[in-house]
Parts: sequence; structure tokens; C-alpha cells
Amino acid sequence: MEIIVEKITEDKKQILSQMLKEMKDIPDEEEYQHLDDYWTNADYIPYFILADGEIAGFVLLDKYFWILPKEKTNYGVAEIYIQPDMRRKGIATAAMFRIFELYPGNWEIRPLDGSAEARAFWEHTLEMYTCGNYKTTCFGKYKRPLYTLQAPVIEKTGHEIIYRDFYMRPV
Repeated sequence: MEIIVEKITEDKKQILSQMLKEMKDIPDEEEYQHLDDYWTNADYIPYFILADGEIAGFVLLDKYFWILPKEKTNYGVAEIYIQPDMRRKGIATAAMFRIFELYPGNWEIRPLDGSAEARAFWEHTLEMYTCGNYKTTCFGKYKRPLYTLQAPVIEKTGHEIIYRDFYMRPV
């Protein structure tokens, strides 16, 4: 299965809007809070995740942090979503590997509040990508996990490692 991340152009905003409404259970008459910012503000970056040419989901990046300072080479994940029928196939993990390669720097990952599934996804993905070289911080009143890492991973020797090979579950 070929996994590609593709920047979402403004003419495809309605596709993203509908997927966000399904993901967040937003009524049709309302919009996702920062939707327009993805085309008007450089601190927001939208990508579709394509699996064999079909839209499987999306990942929305931002430059707003709880721990990291706001710097040019720091990035965060605002949302990641894979359509239910496409889940558990390694698509989101492969997409994040590609995103990390596109945006080298420091990353802050904030999983969905209270979601054991989101936390398991991120811990699995980050373990595979970094071989355990990421940090978990419990943040806030409810001890929400927050993950930080550097991409691409830099070994103690200073040699850069980009993890391009990853485990893809059979379809």
C-alpha cells in the first residue's frame, strides 16, 4: 500500500470540513474552530493522508505548544484522523513518518484527551520512529500525556537517522 501525504489546497477545504465534522461530531451548521486558519495563517498546515491514491484521512499541523517554545523548527499535531474502515493498517504511522521527514525539528504531540486508543497509537508510532528516543510528560490537572521528540532522530553520536522502513500491517 502506497501512503502519501499531500497538502490540502483551499479548493478541497469542504472535504476536510466534512471529515472534521464526522470526527468531532460537529453539527452541519457549525464549523471546526480553526478551519479557515489552515489557508490564512502560516502557523497551520493541513495534509490529506492518501492510501493508494484515496483519501484515508488527514493530519493537521500547528505551531501552538504547551511545552515547546514557538520557534521556526518546532511543530505540533493538532489533529490526526483515519477513516474507520482504513484503521489498523499502519496508514497513520506511515503518514507521520513522512511528516517527520518533511518537517525536521522539535515536535510536540498532544493526544486526544482521555483516548486510550490515541495514546496507544502515538506511543506505538513514536517508539517505532525513534526507537524509544522520545519524552513523555504528564501535563495539566488531568495528567494528560504530552510527547516531545526530535525529527529526524539524532543519535548520541550526532549521526542523523531517518527511519524510512516501517512495519505495515497486511491489509
